[in-house]
Amino acid sequence: MLDGRTELEIDSPPKFSWPLEVGKWGVGRALWRSAPPRPLLGFTGAINVAWQVDLAEDLATAAGTFRTLRISEKIETVAAGFGGSGQQFGQVFLWYSPDAQRFVKAEGNLKGLSWELARGAQPPTPPAVAARPPDQPRRDAPPPAAPPAPPHREPSPPAVAVPPPAPASPATPPTPHPPVAAPPKGDIQAPRITLSSPLPDARVTETQVLITGLVTDNVDVVRIQVLVNGVEATPLREVGVTGRGVPVSALAPLKPGPNVLEIIATDRAGNVTQLLRTVTRVVAPSTGSAPASPGPGR
Repeated sequence: MLDGRTELEIDSPPKFSWPLEVGKWGVGRALWRSAPPRPLLGFTGAINVAWQVDLAEDLATAAGTFRTLRISEKIETVAAGFGGSGQQFGQVFLWYSPDAQRFVKAEGNLKGLSWELARGAQPPTPPAVAARPPDQPRRDAPPPAAPPAPPHREPSPPAVAVPPPAPASPATPPTPHPPVAAPPKGDIQAPRITLSSPLPDARVTETQVLITGLVTDNVDVVRIQVLVNGVEATPLREVGVTGRGVPVSALAPLKPGPNVLEIIATDRAGNVTQLLRTVTRVVAPSTGSAPASPGPGR
């Protein structure tokens, strides 16, 4: 929900197997109740949601830095009339903080699934354990006995005031602190591109390819380009979103034979990373009969 309107509705929401740990995964089925995602044709609303905890990392958000587990989710259609999977159209990344016991960030190519914990938000605190109340005396109990008087002691001699130490002479310079090395200037770490679809050297029969993945960096990623055969692919998520973890999601047509996919990521410091991948579109041979060759002339 956003400003009273429904951004995304799935019945029922995907469920995880707790406690979460790296390597744990699962698959669930749900019903998509929002507007049908485009450009899917013949979408029945039944979806499969596959999730996996793929890594543990420290994540910086507007609310602070959290130790998190990153969960990747793939949403795909269920082929009509079959129990198998259809076409993947959704890619979501969730970051869960076990210490804060909440999700602190999400990135995805679906509307309403990109957000971050706001500045000033406080994680829930553990419940306070009440101290045991003191024992109350009964009404019919006798009054408590007075404590015994302390033993008599001779008074101690008065303490002699010790004058405070004299201030240091103004001529004496203060002891200098050891020099602290300045942090290195400039960032030389290039972005990291993780592509989940398509797989390397994939062979498909579809006329289009769905490209999904994630670009991460130690500073903000400011630009991502997805090219197929030198032509920019159609993005499926909001263009211009920046951050230390930005999903890749695009759809592009394929020509028969090999197709070259090129993903270019640039961070705020100007470092650039390029990832190349080849996808081959296999075209079924024609079933028509070959024309008969003319007989020998006479």
